[in-house]
Amino acid sequence: MIKGTFSLLAAGLLLVACDSTSAPRPPVSYAPEVTLNSDPVTDPQRVDLRATVTARDAVERVAFYRDGKLLGEDREAPYTWTDRIEDGVTYTYQAYAYDVAGRRGESNFYDVTQRPNLESVSGKLQDLKDLTTPTVLRPWSGGAGKMDLVAGGQTVLSTPLAADGTFALDLKQAPQSGWLPASPQSLLTLPGLSGCQGTASSSDPAARLVLGQVKVSAGKSGDAAPLKVLPPTQAGNAQLNYFSLGTLVYADRAVSLTGRLTCSAGQSRTVVDFQLPLQKGWNKVTQQITKPSGAALPSQISFASNFPQPEQWVLVPQLP
Repeated sequence: MIKGTFSLLAAGLLLVACDSTSAPRPPVSYAPEVTLNSDPVTDPQRVDLRATVTARDAVERVAFYRDGKLLGEDREAPYTWTDRIEDGVTYTYQAYAYDVAGRRGESNFYDVTQRPNLESVSGKLQDLKDLTTPTVLRPWSGGAGKMDLVAGGQTVLSTPLAADGTFALDLKQAPQSGWLPASPQSLLTLPGLSGCQGTASSSDPAARLVLGQVKVSAGKSGDAAPLKVLPPTQAGNAQLNYFSLGTLVYADRAVSLTGRLTCSAGQSRTVVDFQLPLQKGWNKVTQQITKPSGAALPSQISFASNFPQPEQWVLVPQLP
């Protein structure tokens, strides 16, 4: 009786062992999880790295690497490292976290490129037919004239505008007027918003900025800027219209503007997001605008670095 029972048990164990439908359980990993990023830019020649570590056991140390070479270690949270960088060079960083049990976790690669100072802007002014997409541009028909970069009501510089619309702005000159606090609220004058509330802030309350305007005087006159019109999309009963509009902003030092503000005017609302690092000197800045039509949805504006691509300079039309 005992022998038969043992035979049945052995057969059952053999069947379980041979059951191909039972997937093996993956081994549990208790290695630290590491996320690497950098703090807002305060010095254009410096990057402040920050590693966020989640671990079951206590973290012993975090090692920071650049292009595969060890920079150094931090043994106390928050885990940070400061590195000096050069303009226009891309650096690849990675962080390794070690816990007291000897386990190691690593971050993804994190690339950092410091933009060189903006010393000039050149382009070709064109005629914009309308705000439909794809954007229809025609050769400039306003003839020769001049372009002025204006700040605070005063001309910073003037440059010739060729008959075919070509121009070049030399941006080595700093503005002498129009200074504002380098805050998100100061940028709201560009879209003409007020009465805004939220948590947007500046990394340096002492920093200042100037908003530049490019004005054209020729057979046609007005404000000029890079403009891009994107195809609309539907959101329920609303059509969402997308525009990207460039502008020039001067900062007296490196500063970052971040956060969100909500601006109300009557029944309309506009949500404004800031993720904008500014270098000392002139900066290319884009307003990415979402305008709804057909429903009571808020408009959205995001301030970001650079101009809309490709840089299509036109006389700025009235946006809907």
